Amino acid sequence: MQPIGKLPPQDWMTFTETVKVMEAIMAEGNVARFVGGCVRDAILNRPITDVDIATNEPPTQVVRLLETAGIQVVPFGLDHGSVLAVQPNMTFHITTLRADLETYGRHALVNYIDDWQQDAIRRDFTMNALYADLDGKLYDPVDGLKDIKAGVVKFIGDPLERIHEDYLRILRYFRFQAYYAQEPPAKEYLEACRLTAQHLRKLSGERVWYELKRILQADKPYSAIKNMDEYGILSEIFSSPTQIKHLPNLIKLELKIGAPRCAVRRLASFFDGNVTAVQQIRQDLPVSTNELSHLIKLTKLLHDEPDLSSPYQNYKILYEHGTGIYQDFILLNAAYDEQNNLEQGLKYLQEWTSPTLPIRGQDLLDHGISSGPKMGRTIQEVTDWWLDHACKPNREQCLQWLRNRNLVGFN
Repeated sequence: MQPIGKLPPQDWMTFTETVKVMEAIMAEGNVARFVGGCVRDAILNRPITDVDIATNEPPTQVVRLLETAGIQVVPFGLDHGSVLAVQPNMTFHITTLRADLETYGRHALVNYIDDWQQDAIRRDFTMNALYADLDGKLYDPVDGLKDIKAGVVKFIGDPLERIHEDYLRILRYFRFQAYYAQEPPAKEYLEACRLTAQHLRKLSGERVWYELKRILQADKPYSAIKNMDEYGILSEIFSSPTQIKHLPNLIKLELKIGAPRCAVRRLASFFDGNVTAVQQIRQDLPVSTNELSHLIKLTKLLHDEPDLSSPYQNYKILYEHGTGIYQDFILLNAAYDEQNNLEQGLKYLQEWTSPTLPIRGQDLLDHGISSGPKMGRTIQEVTDWWLDHACKPNREQCLQWLRNRNLVGFN
């Protein structure tokens, strides 16, 4: 296989850690080349987050060579030709060239080979099957360079065959559409995803949520999400009905105010205030405790529809949930109804200083109100009054308001 050119200079290729790992693998005349995302993103001048390396050396020998060079090795996928080389500031995923003899789910019976062309054709997309050596020479066995430059996400060979080898490739296809595509998806590929979508339920929830979250975090995910909805992918992921009609408005408003991309905020727009569906979402996806709490809070607010023309309601949400939930909610609320005054909500957000209610339970005890339901009701009453006055009344003003209410013990 002959090189077709060279990568632009890459800092990550000259790091001490990178050179040490590559030279360790090549120490006995072996070949090692960078492959996949790091090569693709280097061509596109995008940040490099993961470095994958392919080599013709069997995995047990890779482990020996790395350990001889004093590099920590984690043989996490040794049976499938993969090891991790762990350096102080970087981790490298190293895989032996292979041909998949038999695939089942995300696993495969593999045969180690010394054929770079054959290794390339068992990969998923043409843009992921380019290789580069330590000098930057670029190898393109499946003509992926033109697809990278054209923004075309193309399966290698038969899409159904590629998907049946690994059903996660359905979600990976839509993720790559969200991040790299400049052209609409091929109908053939969308149809292949539709025909195999039922197999998504065979995958671990962790892998499905990981891919879906990354799709939702894209700058412009709507086109990919729309195709996922129309071709039956979302209905295989979620047991409750979803609707995505508010997502374009939400993305537009996020861009308008410079809000960071948030998968949970965008996911909340799928459920239209359906609290029951969100409370049961862990039946479908293993969202974290924090993600679930965030999602439930937003969904309950959407369901309750607080009157945001009321200063009290805005202060109440800010006080009870904090600025993060408040910002997400006013964005969602405006996405649902463009007549809502987002600018006023942003003004409340900018002016908010996270104040603390200036009286405590001890103040009520000192004035003769014993702990229990009455104290709870009293604290809530004074909190509501304080919020209705923009959280400005001080301790004495709060106590005076309680006295004026003729509460027992205030005389």
